[in-house]
Amino acid sequence: TTTTTTTTTTTTTTTTTTTTTTTTTTATTTTATTATSVQPWELIAGSCKVDAAGCISSPNYDPFLGSLYPDHSACSFNVKEKVAMEVEDFNVEAGYDFVIVNGVQFSSSSTPHGKVPEPNSIIEWTADYSVTMTGFKICHRPLGPCD
Repeated sequence: TTTTTTTTTTTTTTTTTTTTTTTTTTATTTTATTATSVQPWELIAGSCKVDAAGCISSPNYDPFLGSLYPDHSACSFNVKEKVAMEVEDFNVEAGYDFVIVNGVQFSSSSTPHGKVPEPNSIIEWTADYSVTMTGFKICHRPLGPCD
């Protein structure tokens, strides 16, 4: 009697490669409007502000803190582009503190909302010596067919 033993050894190597590809696509759409820049108004005097969106505000304006503009404050903004005014907040002393646009004084409930300052003109802010309030914030919008 003969006995034969056979041993078979099998080695299997498995390699797995995972590749992840992330593609980000950014699309930019440009729409032609009358206003082409973000900042149609430029502060030329005083302690008012022009924010990153091009909105103008009185000195110390902060609706969350309730800060007040100072007595005798005054500011001037040069109008660089013809855009309409969008009043976001307007809390100034009636008859004594004014935003002046195209030579017209605006105070209290009389606001410059929708007014269109002439290019190369000056928007002015002036406050008297006594009562102070939270002030104003005025943004802009492109001119529409009704402007």
